[in-house]
Amino acid sequence: MISMMSTGLGSFMGNVMGGLLQDCFGLSIMLIAGLIMTLIGSLILVVFSLKQLKTHAS
Repeated sequence: MISMMSTGLGSFMGNVMGGLLQDCFGLSIMLIAGLIMTLIGSLILVVFSLKQLKTHAS
């Protein structure tokens, strides 16, 4: 039930925000925003992975 709520809520918010960006600013801005969020998420993943490797190595 909890995973259904979190997945459903995330999908809902993503669809609403993507639709608003596309309606207000166009498709290219929506795609640029998605690219920026993907890069930020990747950076967070790399930083925490390196931090965890550093913790396990010592």
